[in-house]
Amino acid sequence: MREKYSISTKNMLVILSLSIILVLSGSATLAGPQPAEAILEKAPTRDEYPDSDAVIMLDKGTVEVGSKAGKTLTVTRQIKVFNKEGRQKFGEVEIPYLAPSGKPKLNWVRTITPEGKVIKPDKDDMRDITPARLQQYPMYSDLKKKVISMPGLTNGAVIEFSYTLKPEQFFLKGDFRSGWNFRYYKQPVMRSHFEVSFPSEMDVRWTDFDADLPPTVEEENAQKTFIWEREDLPKIIEEPGMPPISRISKRVLVTSIESWEYYSKEFWSLAKNRAKPDKAIRGKVKELTQGLKGKEEKVRALYNYVATKIRYVAIELGRGRIQPHKASEVFHNKYGDCKDKVALLISMLKVAGIKAHPVLILSGLNEKTMFEEPPPGRGLNHAIVAVEMEGGLKFLDPTCDVCPYEYLPDSDRSKKALAIIPRKDEVGKIVEMDEFNPEKTRVKVDQEVEINEEGDLNTRIEISHSGYYSYYLKSFLESYSRVRQERIYRGILSQQESGAQLKNFSHTDLEKIDERLTVELSYEKDGFADTLGDSLIFQTPPTLRIPLDRNYDKFASLPVDEREYPLQMIPATLIDEVTISFPREREVVTPDGIDIETEWMSYSSSYEFTGEGQMTVTRKLVKEKSLLPLEGYPEFKDLVNKMRKDQQSNIQIKG
Repeated sequence: MREKYSISTKNMLVILSLSIILVLSGSATLAGPQPAEAILEKAPTRDEYPDSDAVIMLDKGTVEVGSKAGKTLTVTRQIKVFNKEGRQKFGEVEIPYLAPSGKPKLNWVRTITPEGKVIKPDKDDMRDITPARLQQYPMYSDLKKKVISMPGLTNGAVIEFSYTLKPEQFFLKGDFRSGWNFRYYKQPVMRSHFEVSFPSEMDVRWTDFDADLPPTVEEENAQKTFIWEREDLPKIIEEPGMPPISRISKRVLVTSIESWEYYSKEFWSLAKNRAKPDKAIRGKVKELTQGLKGKEEKVRALYNYVATKIRYVAIELGRGRIQPHKASEVFHNKYGDCKDKVALLISMLKVAGIKAHPVLILSGLNEKTMFEEPPPGRGLNHAIVAVEMEGGLKFLDPTCDVCPYEYLPDSDRSKKALAIIPRKDEVGKIVEMDEFNPEKTRVKVDQEVEINEEGDLNTRIEISHSGYYSYYLKSFLESYSRVRQERIYRGILSQQESGAQLKNFSHTDLEKIDERLTVELSYEKDGFADTLGDSLIFQTPPTLRIPLDRNYDKFASLPVDEREYPLQMIPATLIDEVTISFPREREVVTPDGIDIETEWMSYSSSYEFTGEGQMTVTRKLVKEKSLLPLEGYPEFKDLVNKMRKDQQSNIQIKG
C-alpha cells in the first residue's frame, strides 16, 4: 500500500547526469525535510511563470570532504509542475550512480499536492535500471539509474527529493573535485545553491570559468566552506543551432588536484604498460607494412587498420573507465574504446619503430578545456594519438572509423589537449590541435541540367565530399541498407521538387577510409519550367546536397532582437556548379550575381554564358568560423536572406 500522510516527512525527484556524479562529490549534515506548509507557502503560482511547464524552486548540492579526501554528495531539489508537460518531464525521477559505489541513499522522496497532502512512493514505484542510452550503443558500464515514479502528481503539485551519494574513486584517489552547473534544467530556477566543505589545511582551489562568481567563504572548527548562491535564473528557450546547455550556463569547479603535471603522471602510471606489443601484434605490423618504405606510409597503414578493423566497444567498468586495456587484449578481441584503440595504435607504431603518445582531450564542437584552470578544468573525455613526425606531432583519432588519415575530426579541432609524453622531469605537455579550415571540409556539386522546348527537366548530379561532410555522411549512410539510402534521397527530392522522379542513385564504397565520398544522382520532371506566353521560367533545380540549404533558413529564423545565444556551425566550403543546357537561338534573362563577405561567412554567385544554348551558375558559401557570436547574428541573417533570394531567383528563356 502507498502511504499518504499530511504535511511533514519525506520527498524526492532527480535528474542528474553522469558528468555531475564524476565531478561532484560530497555530503553534509542533513537537517531533514521542511514542513510541507512552508514549501507550499513559498511556491510560485502559474501566473508568475506563464510560459513554463515547471519551475525549479530549489536546486541544492552539498559536498563534504574528509581528511583523506573521502567525500559524499547530497542533492536536494524542489520542483513545482504546472501542466501535463511538466508532469511528463519531472514525474520520473532518475538518479544516476555507479554500482561499485553503492546505491544512492534516499533521504526523502515525496509529492506535495496543492491541497497540502504528502504522498510517499512505495517500493513498487522504485527500480534500478541500466540507462537506455547505454543499451543503444556497444557500451558496457557500471552506470545505473534509480528511477522513481512520483505518485499523486497533479498540476500545481511540488516534487521534493533528497539523496546522498558516496562516489568511489578510481583515479587520483587522494584528491577530490566537485562541480556545479547552475542551469542544469531548461526551466526557470528560483534558487541554485552549491557548497563545498573541507578541512582548512587542505590545499583547495576553485574556478568559475570566467563567469565572475566568487564564493562566500566561511571557516569554523578547522573546516572551510565555499558557498555559491544564485537566484531567479530565467527559462532557457531553445534556439536553432545554439550550443548545449552545459556550454551556455554558468558553472563552478572546486578541486584539490595540484597541477596538470600531477594529473598527467597519475594517468601515465595507469597507462604506461598497456601498449606493450606481443607476438601477434608484431606479426600483424610486419604484414601491414610489408613493402612500405616511407614513415608516413607506415603510419597511414597502421592507423587505417586500427580505425577500421577494431570496432568501438566501450567497457567502462571500474578502473576500466580510466585505464586502457592491454594492447594485446584489444588486438585479440578486435574491439575497444577510444583509449584502448589508442593503446593498440601506439603499440603497433612502436613495433614499426615510430614513437607515438596518448593525448587526452575534451572532444566536442567548440568544447575546450582551458589549461590555465585547475584540473580537471572542463574535463577530458576522449583519447587520441600524437605521432612524432619530421614536421612535428601528427594527431590521429583512431576512434573515427570513417575519418581518413589526413583528417582530424572537427570535434577534436581548434583546442588544446594534454599529451602524455614522458621526458626527464615531466610527463604532461599541453599541445595545440589542428585549427578549423573551411577548405578541408568541402562539398562540391557538379550538376548538368537539360531543359527542352516543353520545359521538361533532366538533370545529372555528382556530389563530392571531403572532411567533415565526407565522414559524417559516410557514417550516416552506413546505418541504412542500400534500398533505405535511396529512399532517403527520394524523400529529399520529393520535399524539394514535388513530382520529380529519381532515376539513379549510387555512391563510392563507404568502407574505404581513404576514399572521399562521392554521390551520383539523376532525376527528371515533366513540366519543370513554368510557361509565360512563349517564355520558360524556372529556378535552378535542387542539387540534393547535404547539408540542405533549408538548414540555414532555420538558423536565421529568429528576429535579431530575439536571438540570445551564439550559433554553432561546421567550418566548410560549399560550391554548386550548375551547367544548364536550353534550346538554341533563345534569349535568356538571368539574375545578377551577388558577392557578400562577413567575418564569419561569405557567399557569392555568378551567371555566365559558356556557349550557344548553355550557361553555368556558380554559387559558393564559405563558413569561416565554428561559433557565430551574438553580435554577428544580424550580418548572418542578412547574408542568409540574400543567399536564399539569389537561389530562388528566376531564369527566363524567351521564345
